[in-house]
Amino acid sequence: MDSSVYIISPFCSDPSSSWFSPGRARKLSQVSQLLLSLRIRVCGLNTAPTKAITGDYPITRLCSTSFLPLRIIQIIFSAATLRARHLNSSSVVYLWLYNTRFTEAIVVYILLAIRVRINKIILEFEDLPNARQENAGIRGFLDFYSTKWLVSKASFACSVSSNVTNALNKNYNCSSLPIINFPPLLDGDFLAKIHHRSTPFSNNIVKILYAGGYTHDKGVDILIKAFLQADSSMLQLQLYGPAPQNLISRFSSTSNIVFFGVVPTTQLYDAYASADIIVNPHRIILNSEFVFPFKLAEILSSGALPLSTPVPGIESYPLPVQCIFNSTEDLRIAINKAKAIWNSNVQELQALHSYARERHSIHLVRNELRKRLKLS
Repeated sequence: MDSSVYIISPFCSDPSSSWFSPGRARKLSQVSQLLLSLRIRVCGLNTAPTKAITGDYPITRLCSTSFLPLRIIQIIFSAATLRARHLNSSSVVYLWLYNTRFTEAIVVYILLAIRVRINKIILEFEDLPNARQENAGIRGFLDFYSTKWLVSKASFACSVSSNVTNALNKNYNCSSLPIINFPPLLDGDFLAKIHHRSTPFSNNIVKILYAGGYTHDKGVDILIKAFLQADSSMLQLQLYGPAPQNLISRFSSTSNIVFFGVVPTTQLYDAYASADIIVNPHRIILNSEFVFPFKLAEILSSGALPLSTPVPGIESYPLPVQCIFNSTEDLRIAINKAKAIWNSNVQELQALHSYARERHSIHLVRNELRKRLKLS
């Protein structure tokens, strides 16, 4: 009997869309690759009003509008017709939810209501409800109760970090729900690139890398301000991700600030492997124990000097205290002293890189998933 996993999530492959999230796109890619490697058929059910393109599996869009009341109506109708259009009653059907938002819970509720035979419901926890300011309020209220309901229906869950697992148990009474660890995973191509990387600060130009989103909470403005105030002229700031056009235009005449935009992962891996410093300037998160930033795994594994604000989960890594900053001025000083910080902590940093690479190995999660899904 064939096995099919339906991943329920907002999918978006357009970097210019407000629905696009680099971290979510990367993690969904990892989820699908893991499932496909287990020889499971994968399909996507898109709860975002955006088109998404992937060469690996089909994605069905369930709505076409961002207006929440109408979006919910469209999702209900689309979910109710899924059985006739897509779901094969002779298959083993798994539902995989990327986070447990209200809109994703609606799809599960409708499929259960129309008596689709679902073998397992799997919850993937990346950001818990009310983790961020933009997800709080009424949205957070709806997401909280949809999560409580989904926990009661799920076969098992995947959690991005031990902090998130602890918060789940504390807020959602998950004592009877098996939870496996599913942190951000390191791609084999990424590991191959950084294995052959050059030693940081071995060239005249010091490359400082940022890769990620550009919303206010990401703190890119903190990084740019600190960079412009740094003393050395032998610095280059490389910015990857969906930067807004007004930010690009503002610094178009600054030759040592380069915007690369959203690039293929192979090009991004090359950037990680050639960077001397990688900065994570994230602002304080509303409920920090509810999240674990995807890019933290790559930053700490990269072989470069990591400089970061005290983001969730970073406390569980042996990071030298000089690599943590709390303000623009702290970051400016760290950039100025970056080579000295590297030289005085090189053994500790190399041990950190090895530890992070082991901790985020794809093999650990694949074996656990195979067991939970009862695959031979």
